[in-house]
Amino acid sequence: MDNRSIAMTLGLVGDVLEIRGDNVFKVRAYRSAARTIERITDSLAERIAEGTFFDQKIAGVGAGLQQAIVELVETGGLGFLDELRATIPVGLLDLLAIPGLGPKKIHRLWTELEISDLDTLQQACTLGSVASLSGFGVKSQSKILSGIEFLQQHVGRTRLGDAWPQAEKLLESLRESPRVIRASLAGSIRRGCETVGDMDLVVSSENPEEVMEFFVNLDLVHEVISRGPTKTTVRLPIGIRADLRVVDDEEFPTTVAHFTGSKEHNIQMRRLARERGWKISEYGVFDGDQKYPIRDEHDFYDLFGLEFIPPELREGQGEIEAAESGALPRLVDKTDLVGVLHAHTTWSDGRQSIEEMALAARDLGYRYLGITDHSQVAGYAGGLDPDRLQRQREEIEALREKELGIDILAGSEVDILADGGLDFSDSVLEGLDFVIASIHSGFGQSREVMTDRICSALSHSRVDILAHPTGRLLLTREPYAVDLERVLEVALETGTVLEINANPH
Repeated sequence: MDNRSIAMTLGLVGDVLEIRGDNVFKVRAYRSAARTIERITDSLAERIAEGTFFDQKIAGVGAGLQQAIVELVETGGLGFLDELRATIPVGLLDLLAIPGLGPKKIHRLWTELEISDLDTLQQACTLGSVASLSGFGVKSQSKILSGIEFLQQHVGRTRLGDAWPQAEKLLESLRESPRVIRASLAGSIRRGCETVGDMDLVVSSENPEEVMEFFVNLDLVHEVISRGPTKTTVRLPIGIRADLRVVDDEEFPTTVAHFTGSKEHNIQMRRLARERGWKISEYGVFDGDQKYPIRDEHDFYDLFGLEFIPPELREGQGEIEAAESGALPRLVDKTDLVGVLHAHTTWSDGRQSIEEMALAARDLGYRYLGITDHSQVAGYAGGLDPDRLQRQREEIEALREKELGIDILAGSEVDILADGGLDFSDSVLEGLDFVIASIHSGFGQSREVMTDRICSALSHSRVDILAHPTGRLLLTREPYAVDLERVLEVALETGTVLEINANPH
């Protein structure tokens, strides 16, 4: 269990305590410990394994919390949390996923309206009961209903950043079986979709039953949902389902292609086959009774006169036409990355110092690192006022003189205010190497107002980059209403870069 998982668990204890209405100081102790642990750079699990955990004091983490951390690392669970959860309705914790609905409000909904889960909350909102509760009102009730609808649309989805490491481990484990000839991921996870409903894996083998037995006994498998001679479905500890299909090795390429999809891509490939009088299935490509020999997916696409189409592009969005004309784009990979221009440090809400970030970026082979801590209006994230920003620039200058082997750029993530202005004056911005502008508030503005607001910032002579252009948080928050086409046009006119936010959340 890593530090982040420990912190999340302790934070959840704090949430459950507050939902129950427990002592506020106890709630704060768990929340404070969670924040502290998130900022610790070395592994607490390693400290425990080495027997040094109790030798190093952690500010705000007393003996009781230390024992809880040890229990978490050694067992993967926390008995105290299990006891707490047993004292509240099971569905109450689901309410924490609704934006703007924290433990304190959930406590009131539970104790005053007897709300116990998403269904009863939705009913209470529909009846207007939530709006009549002091401190809520019609606007809050409407936002809660929108939040519930959003959650219902995304139920059963998992972020790629959470699912991918587990899928990779499953794949590596399957390849260790002597009965497996070839193995591959498939489905939306192989296409790199931002969220996935499940995991698809395909292997080839002459002994499918032995492979299935090997699969269901892997440590990563939490529960076997169904098991058959060629397909088995299991559930992993993170809750996601994984489907394993076992085929003959000659069927492997077309089975992988078929189950990688997407549906739209497969439909277009079948249309190409029909134009030639052929038929495609997961078992192969057929011309009447003749089955074409296909060694791998490169052979599969070559058979149709196409360039190999990377899985990430198989979405039925023009990739087949591009492959026919040799115009497929080359995908960006890690070797293309030469620097980072959006980094937060301990000056605001980051976890490492500027020097630690710079050395880590250098060790990754990057040529430059742009420091962009939050601006002053972001007080919730430790935003810098002009004086602190100046002191940060002085620290950067001092680090430049140390010649760390990487260029450190002095920037700022500056809030775009409600009227389209920027959080720093022009004189402050002039002293920076570059400026990132971003929206962190006023998400409820109309599409026209939000678009004008963003375009106004892009037109500012000192703005170089627009951060997270839609404000979306995967599985948590919908994008705000914005005319992105117009934003792109203004960005092109003004030479402003649009960030593709690669954070898994």
